[in-house]
Amino acid sequence: MTTGILIALSAVCSFLIYLYIKKDKALSADKRINLKALKPSGKKQIITYFLIPITLIAVSLMLNLFYQLSIFEILKRVLLVSILWPIAITDFKEYRVPNNLILTGLICRTIVLISEFIFDYHIAIVTLISDAIALVFVVILCVVCRLIAKGGLGMGDVKLLMLMAIMLGTEGLCYSLFISVIFSSAIAIILLISKKKQKKDVLPFAPFILMGTIISLIISGV
Repeated sequence: MTTGILIALSAVCSFLIYLYIKKDKALSADKRINLKALKPSGKKQIITYFLIPITLIAVSLMLNLFYQLSIFEILKRVLLVSILWPIAITDFKEYRVPNNLILTGLICRTIVLISEFIFDYHIAIVTLISDAIALVFVVILCVVCRLIAKGGLGMGDVKLLMLMAIMLGTEGLCYSLFISVIFSSAIAIILLISKKKQKKDVLPFAPFILMGTIISLIISGV
């Protein structure tokens, strides 16, 4: 039963992500959805449309079948990946993290948190403490990064990391960040060696966070 619900949730989230990506064409002036406008255009978008549901289903099934997580923990992580997808796409294209997506993530986390308190008060308290510790860690890390490398970490990235902190908790945040930094560092070195980027150029960090989070969830469950 849970597996079916998670697959259905992944499908719904995928559709909403498609709608966000194509919102300018898919939503008419009277707010009606034009399904034909959701059709992907170009090879890159076709690949993206294919990867979105695949990653969501893979994460949800791995967490459900192979790790000892509650439905609320799984729900938080699937919702986080769902929000990270449009954030990563926007950051890659426009070098910005949309505030409306961060707000959406906060609303989702609040709803899940309320549900956790209703159904399992004690575990909710433990989770909340872990989230608070992760949030403090992110604030300290971001302050240090902005002092050391001015301009290297934008406010959008800071908001995104704070959202991840309250979604993943301390352990999950550390795993995700570690893998994300490895990916971003490796790509940066490759781009510098190939002279496609210079030291002063800025790489969008959200796509690496997306990759790091997906891989972390699949291989560690946190």
